[in-house]
Amino acid sequence: MHSARDMEYLTRNYADLARRHDRKWIAIFNRKVIGEADTLEELAQTVRGHAHSECLVVEYVTTEPVAMFF
Repeated sequence: MHSARDMEYLTRNYADLARRHDRKWIAIFNRKVIGEADTLEELAQTVRGHAHSECLVVEYVTTEPVAMFF
């Protein structure tokens, strides 16, 4: 299953991906970034024709710390 491996790839490589694609939405398939955009809507248009669009891992990446409150 691609999406599980791609999620693992994202988790393990988040810092590097965030440096290369800071403040962007990215789509990952087969452990590769196949699209990047400023907005989720733009990314959706970019990857709409991908043969496995239902299996893509999509994430907003940033080098900025994210505050989480529970």
